[in-house]
Amino acid sequence: MSTSVLLLFMSTVILASAAQKTEFVEAHNYFRAKERAKDMQAMTWSRSLKNNAADWADECLWKHSSYSDRTVPWKGQSTAAYVGENLFMTTAKTLNITKIVNSWYVEKNDYNIITGSCTSGKECGHYTQVVWSKSDKLGCSMERCQPLRKIEDGKKVVMKSLAWLVVCQYGPGGNVGSTKPYVRGTRCSGCPSHTTCDSSRKLCVISDRRRELELLLDALYPDFEENSNGD
Repeated sequence: MSTSVLLLFMSTVILASAAQKTEFVEAHNYFRAKERAKDMQAMTWSRSLKNNAADWADECLWKHSSYSDRTVPWKGQSTAAYVGENLFMTTAKTLNITKIVNSWYVEKNDYNIITGSCTSGKECGHYTQVVWSKSDKLGCSMERCQPLRKIEDGKKVVMKSLAWLVVCQYGPGGNVGSTKPYVRGTRCSGCPSHTTCDSSRKLCVISDRRRELELLLDALYPDFEENSNGD
């Protein structure tokens, strides 16, 4: 096969560094803490979701993965569960993770938390997934696509000759039916039973005893599931 043919499709998998993983988690938690939510849980990094997001990012296709591709085991569950997904694309040379998450969060301007509705003709699903209170696990992957393709008339066509594709997946998945993303009220005043309120962050965090158990399982069985910000 000639070199020219080999270069028709190239992508570079960019494995998130520890700092980037932390930034993805902290950026999400920063915006989640801004909401007047009684039950907003803090997000932590998930290797399972990161790996699943990487599989889809590797396709270099500007569309959401199928529901079947987003039904995966995570958090040590014996059965697969649905996870949510947000996408971001840019032709910039470098990525600013906080700005990426903010690009999803600004959809808040078109969302009414009282009625649980989005302004007609606008998109709010990225925002509601970012602040979905029950989504406490996050995994993201970045891909340098050459090219990035899209589906047009049932066929894959070039959308950008060179672009970044960022895929973030969330467990458990949000945007379920007509359910609102969180219970509105005093921040951190109605945390789920397995969590406690972190008064400094105004987020519900896993209780110390359960957190210690999860970290122990993570150390003993690193391929089983994760609950730390490690790889």
